[in-house]
Amino acid sequence: YSSAASDVYKRQMEPHARNMLVGGFVLVLVAGLIGFVIWLGKFQLEQQYTFYRIYFTGSVTGLNEGSNVRLQGVPVGTVKTIRIDPQNVQRIEVVVQVAKDTPIRQDAEASLGMQGITGIAYIQIHPGKQESPLLVAQAGQDMAEIPARASRIEQILDSIPAVMARIEKFLSDDNQK
Repeated sequence: YSSAASDVYKRQMEPHARNMLVGGFVLVLVAGLIGFVIWLGKFQLEQQYTFYRIYFTGSVTGLNEGSNVRLQGVPVGTVKTIRIDPQNVQRIEVVVQVAKDTPIRQDAEASLGMQGITGIAYIQIHPGKQESPLLVAQAGQDMAEIPARASRIEQILDSIPAVMARIEKFLSDDNQK
């Protein structure tokens, strides 16, 4: 081969070598990404949950599937389903999944909490006493039930009519005389 032919050959092969290098890098990057997704999926599958049912009698406005479930403010799970109870249309049935190692006691109670002023609701589980046994499903139940209690917001809203009645009584003509 002549020197000119060798130069032409080098100029033709240089772009191919760069393309091979870029292609190899992309393949390694894609393989790494696939490996990460598989590892993350395996981690999620290994996480074990316990499911609990909660019945609320008041509004659950702001609560959505995927909302947080907290035990004393610590995130321990998520809301799986929300629906009107088919046996009693005045109740809202909420199913939550909680990390299996979370100690939910028999005297635990659940209430609705609001995150700041955003209106996003979450479920707050009040733990109960340390000496209380763990909550388990009763015979004939597919999952244990955490009793619901009115949230502080609901308690305040429920007390408004009584407060208004006291104010009206205080401001009445008879009382002012």
